[in-house]
Amino acid sequence: MAATEQASPPGLGGRVRRSVLLTGLLLAAAPAVAELPTASAVATRSGPWSAGAVVASDPADVARLVPAQAEVATGPVLDPPLTEQELAWARAAWAYFAGPPAAPSTSPPRTPAPVVRCDCCCGAGGRNGGTDAPAPPPVPPANPPGLVPLRAGSPVATMWSVGDQLAATVLARRLGLIDDRDLDQRLTRLVAWLNSAPLAFGALPNRFYSTATGAMLGEDLQEGLAGWSAVDMGRLLVWLRIAAEEHPQFASYIRSAVGRFSVCDVMSPDGRLRLARSGEEGPDYASETPRGYDAYAVQGYRAWGLDIPLPVEGPSPFEIEVDGLRFPLAEDITAEGPVMTTPPAYMGLEFDFLTLGPVSDEVVAGGRSSRDLMLAVHGLQAQRMAEEGIPTARADFRRSEEPFSIYGTILANGYPWTVIVPDGGSRPSLALVSTRAAFGLDAFFDGPLADTLMLLTRDLYDPTLGWYEGRYERSGAYETTRTSLTNAFVLEAIAHRRFGRLYPRTARPGALGPALNGEGGTCRLPLSVIPAP
Repeated sequence: MAATEQASPPGLGGRVRRSVLLTGLLLAAAPAVAELPTASAVATRSGPWSAGAVVASDPADVARLVPAQAEVATGPVLDPPLTEQELAWARAAWAYFAGPPAAPSTSPPRTPAPVVRCDCCCGAGGRNGGTDAPAPPPVPPANPPGLVPLRAGSPVATMWSVGDQLAATVLARRLGLIDDRDLDQRLTRLVAWLNSAPLAFGALPNRFYSTATGAMLGEDLQEGLAGWSAVDMGRLLVWLRIAAEEHPQFASYIRSAVGRFSVCDVMSPDGRLRLARSGEEGPDYASETPRGYDAYAVQGYRAWGLDIPLPVEGPSPFEIEVDGLRFPLAEDITAEGPVMTTPPAYMGLEFDFLTLGPVSDEVVAGGRSSRDLMLAVHGLQAQRMAEEGIPTARADFRRSEEPFSIYGTILANGYPWTVIVPDGGSRPSLALVSTRAAFGLDAFFDGPLADTLMLLTRDLYDPTLGWYEGRYERSGAYETTRTSLTNAFVLEAIAHRRFGRLYPRTARPGALGPALNGEGGTCRLPLSVIPAP
């Protein structure tokens, strides 16, 4: 994410109906997985959201899942309209991204950065063994690109934060926060930048860009080359596909931007998404540091038709029990992503827990499908609050001082309820009730946990600046850092309440295929999902 830190056809009339899923469903996973409790009855609640949601009389037990068949309205009129509370929340989240309307540049478009043969493509030696020196990056645009930072106060954007910005813009239009003219200006500026931004090794967007100039930044956050992140790219690709489907007038421009990317090396031979760093003789490849989002990121590549597998979870003789639920453990526990609330929540909000592959309920992490993983993380956090009196909403989050990146987890590195930094060190005093996790749990579950979390987080925002990351478990103090991650997620949760799954059914790829061979040994995404103009 950072160097020192680590969507749809015509309108929906009336309120989206909700369905309930008893969490007594078996959690499909390792042998002898415990069941979550079952509910005995449901009743109506009135809470921080609008009235009409369902709640169990034994409340921690019921999950509500919005039906997949719900489609979305892209017009300005919502029926029913957002409640006063929802509107205040949505406006605060959008405030992080808004700024002044992003007027498109009037200067002629620049030529996209050339794709250069190098050792970055298709394995250790490159498809053609290319040895050409990389071309110098294009001169950054004279007009600022309108990028929003990953973290407020840091002039750095990543491809994940650009995905957040794109998601927020699309959802702001869906929710009636901006009009068509504002949408057009903002999408034009962002997509035009993606069509001309310098690419790392001529292959994929760099890990870090200056929000002021659009220039590439190195790992020291000075102008330079940092390499690329396949996971961050996945987030961007998901929302580029959604934007192209919902706003087809932009489809050809988005197709042009995506057509620049070479995906030869995004996956390692052992089936892991990769990170490319700048080495002395070209890119140095390594598996992404496990962040828990690999399975979600894969959906971005599949959205554009690329046949790419989910990260491989081989059989393991080891497992650990966390408060009655069993999770498999790899022999190298540091190679596993942390179990947190937000990875399965993204899958639920955007895809209704269905992967874009031929098998929709694939195992994503912890030996479970995303739906079962969401049930597990809710059940465990609800149980912890019931038994220990600790409101719990674990997710990764950002701070404005060292350590900048924190992972609040249910399980990581073989330890339950641990809080870690990217290098694996433990920071238990920094456990946070995450705003993202609270909204993620409330999106799918009723009961004491969701209600308590929303009471604790519903006012954690500045109406003119956006949402804070959360409040600390031990002291209740605010973590007032603001990020694109949390503010885009809040908009996703509010939009999901209104529209159901955010990824349009019509954007689901009909078939997945291999990358296409391009010039200079490049590998292009199969762009047939959006026909050329």
